[in-house]
Parts: sequence; structure tokens; C-alpha cells
Amino acid sequence: MTLPELLIAVAIMALVAGVMSGLASAVRHNYEHCSEQGLATQHARVALERIGRAVRGAYASENHPGCAIAYAGADPVALLVWTPAGLPANSAGPPLTREVVIFAVDPDSPNQLLEVTRPTDGSPLPLDGSISYASVETLIRAPGSRAVVLTDLLRLPDNSAGAVQQRGLARFIVEMRPTAAELTAYRQNTVAWNQLPWPQGLSGPNSGVRQVRVRIELQLAPAAPASRIDATGEQTLPFLGSAAFSYQVKR
Repeated sequence: MTLPELLIAVAIMALVAGVMSGLASAVRHNYEHCSEQGLATQHARVALERIGRAVRGAYASENHPGCAIAYAGADPVALLVWTPAGLPANSAGPPLTREVVIFAVDPDSPNQLLEVTRPTDGSPLPLDGSISYASVETLIRAPGSRAVVLTDLLRLPDNSAGAVQQRGLARFIVEMRPTAAELTAYRQNTVAWNQLPWPQGLSGPNSGVRQVRVRIELQLAPAAPASRIDATGEQTLPFLGSAAFSYQVKR
């Protein structure tokens, strides 16, 4: 083999080796990407199922409609659900803290979504919209609280300015039909009973069926450690869920 032929053969082998290396790298990156997305999807499915199960099994009264939101500023970052084991201690409310499950971002590890209970706490915990997020943080951190991590993949928003406390992106919305304001309007004789927006018209002369619906949004960052910020959301996987239950309201 002449020298030019040898050089050509070496060049071809180097080219083939480069192509094979690139192909192997692409396969590896694709596998890692699919694995990370699969893990995030599994985390979301578990979290949404746990939240949905609690909501569907909620207990409610007119003034304490089973679910409530705690806001941090303008962000609905915590969901509280009244889920007594059997009959509640106070059927008209307020529920006891041990009867309530809290779904909230961990204030100390903002990439984690927690499910928190306080099984020995007999203090009342109103779910009439008056609870503050500071109270929720206190309950989460208090001795005797039991926390289960539903996911540690929450996307972290940009906090480079350091102006606000950083919280993972989990958001909750509670919708009620009729709303509390509409029921109050009826009690004050400004709206007729049959004019209230009962779901599917489910009302009678003595009672109506009120629906409570919870919408959930989770933004997960695959394999993202707590120190990694995805400010633009380019690697975020959004997951949406909802759950609802109905209960009877007496006229």
C-alpha cells in the first residue's frame, strides 16, 4: 500500500470513528432525555393522584367547603383539604387540624412538593378562606408534623434579584358553584334560590348540590437539583390536573 493510499485509509477510518462517536453520543443523550422525562411524568402522576384522591374524599359544610387555598402574595401555593377519618369532630366546621391534609411547596427546600398532616393536633383550622400562608408554613415546620415528599423536581423560578422567597412552581385554584358570595347573596334575600348557578340544575325546594373543583398545575424540571434555575422554562414539563366533589347545601 502506497503512502497516499494509507493516508486516505486513515482519514476514512477517522471519519467513520467520528461518526460512530457522534451517533453513540446522540443515543446516550436521547436515552438520558427520555429517562428524565419518564421520571418527571411518574412524579407528576403520583402527586396528582394523591391530591385528587384527597379532594374527591373531602368533607364539607356551607361555611367550610372542604378545600381552601393559602396565598403567598398573589400566588396560590398551598392547598388544604378537609379529610377526616370517618365522621368529623365538628360537622358544621371548622375542621380540626388533624383532619386536614396540606399540599404545599416545602418552605425550606423549594423544589419539593409536600403532603403534610398533623395527626395529633386537635386545634381548629378554619377553611373559610381566612388562613394565611404564614400559618401554613408554621404548621409545616411545627413539631409533630408528618411530611411526605411527592416530588423534588419542581421548577424554581428566577430569583436572581433576591427580592422574594423562592418557591417551586406548584399552583392550586379552587372553584365553587355556587360561590360563597352567591350563597351569601341568597341568605341576604338578594338572589332567589332557583337563580343560583347549581351544577346541572341539581337543586330542589329544600336543598341543592354544590360542586367544589380543584385545578392543579405542576411545573417539573427533569433531574433538576435545588441549585439549578430554569428561569425561562425551556426545560420545564407542565402537568395539569383537576379533581372535584359535590355536597348538599340546605336551603
